[in-house]
Amino acid sequence: DLTKFLAACLFMYLQDNADEDHIHRFGKLLMTSPDVTTSLPTAMGDEVAGDPNSSFIFDLLTRLRHCICVFETGDDAPSNDGLPFALAFFSWATRMLSYSEPNLHQKRRAMYFAMAGAQRLLWNAGVDIGSTACSWIEQNHEIWEGQKGRRMSTSAVGEGKLASYDFSIDLPKYLSQLGSSEAWSTDFLTRERVNVTDHSTAISVKFAARTNPRFLQLSSTTKALLAQMKEVYRVFAPELLEMEHFFGRVLVLGDAGSGKSILTKQLFSEIAQRQVKQIYEEDMVKRKSSARSSSARASKSGLVPLRIPLVDLSRLLESDPDTPLEADPLNDLLMEWVKRKYDQDSVPYQLISDVRNGSLEPLGVETRQSRKLRKSRHSQY
Repeated sequence: DLTKFLAACLFMYLQDNADEDHIHRFGKLLMTSPDVTTSLPTAMGDEVAGDPNSSFIFDLLTRLRHCICVFETGDDAPSNDGLPFALAFFSWATRMLSYSEPNLHQKRRAMYFAMAGAQRLLWNAGVDIGSTACSWIEQNHEIWEGQKGRRMSTSAVGEGKLASYDFSIDLPKYLSQLGSSEAWSTDFLTRERVNVTDHSTAISVKFAARTNPRFLQLSSTTKALLAQMKEVYRVFAPELLEMEHFFGRVLVLGDAGSGKSILTKQLFSEIAQRQVKQIYEEDMVKRKSSARSSSARASKSGLVPLRIPLVDLSRLLESDPDTPLEADPLNDLLMEWVKRKYDQDSVPYQLISDVRNGSLEPLGVETRQSRKLRKSRHSQY
């Protein structure tokens, strides 16, 4: 959709009051995009600084490029050499030639972009496109390479590696980082940072009774952790607390743009920050208490928020239908997703494994891993 909007801005909304040489330069630069993590080269902006119209167009392209980078990347996104964007841009440039709205001048511009895109795609396919086309592609690749020093990567892969691990230290540290990141969002047009609580509008919700959830036994630890959410719900979704059959889990349905994602960011941020405050308050009390025992075993319990796209779980099951669905903090569908997102040798993976173990132990739930260990010990005797 963003590529279509970008194409529409250049071929349909932009009239003939812009320097066509600059527009051609923009087209060649966009078509030679090497990836989806590098921002639009600022060197081009310096070249058109003397032309107000071209400067405005470049600012628009820069913001759209930023949005494309945000939406096309992710922790589990495959490697990208820029071809998907070039192919999409080429497709829209070609399709808009058949539209009735653009005038002849605009269609000529769309034709230019389509030809540039075709040359880029053929060049990547190893087809001989001639010295002239190879020359402008290589020149623009050099411009992109110069920009990579100011790389705008939106991927978090590799972060949070487990060099050393201490639950009592890493849980509040992780929650602090999560609470700070989730509390803010980026306006996709202005690129300004806005607070998800202060810059939101209240909406009404109602209970639809569309689902029939199965019975799920909760440990006392789990109940205590879910009780922490009550004060958060009281602020962001007080209607939930008035429902007779609400036990901490909720399915929110709504149209696009109605605020579902913002609600999750609000809940994530609030519960993370509240836990950090509670952890440090309890730690201060323990430090002041002379009755504190250094040999006391620290409780590995807490709420670690996770945002999991359901389509990811579906893809995991499609790729490995034998993935265990039974709850197991070391080997089930959830932990497989966490492992692929953060890596098994990471702080988030270890934290989530520990808090899940802490919730299952009071129930006497034995994981497959612990059963294997117990059987192994019996076989030794």
